[in-house]
Amino acid sequence: MLCAPPLATAQAPAAGADDGDVLAVGVKIAPPFVIKEGDRYTGLAIEVWEAAAKEHHWRYRFRQFDLAGLLAATRDGQIAAGLGAVTATAERERHMDFSHTLVSSGLAIAVARNPTPGWMAMLQALTTPGFLAGAGGLLLVLLIVATLMWAFERRGNPAQFNRGPARGIGSGLWWAGVTAATVGYGDKIPRSLPGRLVALAWMFIALVAVSAFTATITTALTVEHLEGRVRSPSDLPYARVATVAGTTSAQWLAEHHIAFTAAASAEQALIELREGHVDAVVYDAPLLSYL
Repeated sequence: MLCAPPLATAQAPAAGADDGDVLAVGVKIAPPFVIKEGDRYTGLAIEVWEAAAKEHHWRYRFRQFDLAGLLAATRDGQIAAGLGAVTATAERERHMDFSHTLVSSGLAIAVARNPTPGWMAMLQALTTPGFLAGAGGLLLVLLIVATLMWAFERRGNPAQFNRGPARGIGSGLWWAGVTAATVGYGDKIPRSLPGRLVALAWMFIALVAVSAFTATITTALTVEHLEGRVRSPSDLPYARVATVAGTTSAQWLAEHHIAFTAAASAEQALIELREGHVDAVVYDAPLLSYL
């Protein structure tokens, strides 16, 4: 993408001129659009500019900027044009003109080729919202069953289900857990008719509840280990994300209330990803693909 000062400014004789008729052209390093090789610049945007300059017999000199500097210099008319991976936005178009796009694309997500193995991957899987919700649901059901058992057994069976709420419900939790796990120690046995009806119902309910919880654990561990933590944009709010500060990708993450680590460059963000400090890097698709 090529950006230039507004048309009225660009048509002025001295706009972006440097040393007489030599045009000052700003560049921002952004492979594969602008690549610096020694003292010369190459890349898709450079090739397009050089073709246009040859056709129109323009003389020019490149000046390197970061993204913010390139946009400011273009807006203020300090340069005749700016070259790089510059996304055209409504805000930027109020201050400068843009060429036709070289590449039509959006943002992309980079994740590690091999997710974190071993115990670290397991610990990450066990802290996912799905797993925590499943564990919390099972604990809630256990607590309800334990309370019912204590309420029915505390008078007629105080030796096994203490009359006190804390110890009595605790005994109920132990019984409900042992029954759900089909261990069957036999140390806690309901004697009242309501207690035995609760026990009978819980035996069948526990088969479904434990099966669902086991499936949740298996899915979490398998998916996290094989595919990693981020598989779509909907996973980003629950992951450690990095992007380049001051870019449209940073703006997109902020608009969607996704916390992120601001890196100085895409290369630095990918280093953070490779070293396991972040789970994903969000950035312009062509630049991520090239890197």
